[in-house]
Parts: sequence; structure tokens; C-alpha cells
Amino acid sequence: MEFEKEVKMSNILKLYYWAVSIWRRTIYFVDEVLCYIKRFIQRGKRGWGDADLWDMDIFLTNIILDMLIKLKKTKNGTPETFDEATGKWDFNEERWDKILEEMIDGFSIIKQCHDSKYKLDWNRDIDEKEKQRIEKHMKKAYPDWRFVTKEEEAKIDLAFKNFVKYYCCLWD
Repeated sequence: MEFEKEVKMSNILKLYYWAVSIWRRTIYFVDEVLCYIKRFIQRGKRGWGDADLWDMDIFLTNIILDMLIKLKKTKNGTPETFDEATGKWDFNEERWDKILEEMIDGFSIIKQCHDSKYKLDWNRDIDEKEKQRIEKHMKKAYPDWRFVTKEEEAKIDLAFKNFVKYYCCLWD
């Protein structure tokens, strides 16, 4: 008789835990849906949502890269650009296309770093010995992991330099 009570109580507890589990999942789902709706409304009103602040660098990189690619494809004019040979500003479509391409290349590398297992070396104070130690450790977990090369770093620097220099020229 006592065994039967334990079995019934065990079944009641299982049913209780199952009901609580379903209830928690439902609440979590509703909460997630409400968060997505909130972010959707925020992005519609101001162009970004609170959640975009968490990884603002990724959010901005994606926007800037997409807009630079679209600008290069659909541009209607060419702004003045600086000619290194003459030391003067003038209108040159080929030079502007090259500048846009340099910015696209740099931001593409940054996007690739965010979308993969690469490590962007923003901390230039890391010496080579420390880099090798970090790389050895990371390759254990991610065999394809690597630091950004010096050439890629130079492209990123050039992209930022051009982005700042020609910021007011980014129009269609």
C-alpha cells in the first residue's frame, strides 16, 4: 500500500515538474517575442535597437559595409578627391572608385573577423612572443584560428583613414 502511494506521489511530482517546465518555456517564449517586437519598433523609429549596443562594432560594420557596396554600384556622381601627385583636390571617378574599394576591402576584413574564428589584433602592444602563445592556445580549440596579418591590418587602417577623410563625400 505504501509503495502505491509513493508511485502515485512520484507521478504527481513528474506531472508538476512537467507543467512548470511548460509554463517556464511559454513565459520565456512570450518574453523573447516581446523583446523582438520592441527591437523592431526601436529600429523602425530610430534606426537601431537597444540590443545593437551590445556589439555596436559589428552592427556598424555591417551597415557601413553594405552601404559602401551599394554606393559603389549606384553612385550618380563623384566627389572631389585628393590627388597625391599634384597635391590638389579634383574630380576623378577612377580615384573615387579606388577609394571606395579600399574602404570596402577594410570593412570586409573586419566583417570576416566577426563572422569567423579570426582574432582582430587591435591591441598593438602585444609582442610577438605573446601573440605566439595566444595563437598556440587558440589553435587547440579552433585549428583555423589566426591573427590578422600585417597586410590585412594595413587595409583596415587605410579603410578607417579614408572613411574619416572622405566622410562628408559619402553621398549618392
